[in-house]
Amino acid sequence: MGFIVLIHLFLDYLFYACYNSTKSNHTFIVERAHNTTGNLLDEWLDEQSLIFIADNNGETRASFFIALVILVVVLIMFCCIGIWFIRTLIILKKTSKTLNEKSTFLLTTAIVQAGVFIVFLYIPSIVITACWSFAIENTGNVVNIALVFFCLHGTADILCTLYFVTPYRLYCISLVPAFLKKKKPMSLISLKNNIAIRVVS
Repeated sequence: MGFIVLIHLFLDYLFYACYNSTKSNHTFIVERAHNTTGNLLDEWLDEQSLIFIADNNGETRASFFIALVILVVVLIMFCCIGIWFIRTLIILKKTSKTLNEKSTFLLTTAIVQAGVFIVFLYIPSIVITACWSFAIENTGNVVNIALVFFCLHGTADILCTLYFVTPYRLYCISLVPAFLKKKKPMSLISLKNNIAIRVVS
């Protein structure tokens, strides 16, 4: 628990540092971006939502590199815990009498949701932080794709919950016949009447 609190405090500090580095009016941002990069960003300087994070003689990239190291270490620890948990679950499923199918799907859902979190949030965070830390050129599209993964996380998490939690899945399946009944195909008589009305009109 203490480790999680420290991670939150570090991320809060990182957010605060990034916010302070960009907290200014548009004119100051444009001037600072132009003085730092020359004419490189002139094409986007008229954009009112422009956010520019200066390198500050490497201090910004050093902060992102520290964050990258922490993210990678936590990812490795998280994967080790996940492997240990899955191995323990498999052993208990074979030996335990209380771990039945009804409780297994909840554990499966937890594992899948953890995987969705890693794929759609954690790994994209590592990719973005790595691009900023090492100042990798031509990675704009890579960062944009990583941000798209951020946006898809909520949808993927909901779909996984609806599929892997058996009561939810059965309920969704039960809605399909009711939905199809509401959209019955038009009968032949109704179709003829509809055509006749259109011809007369």
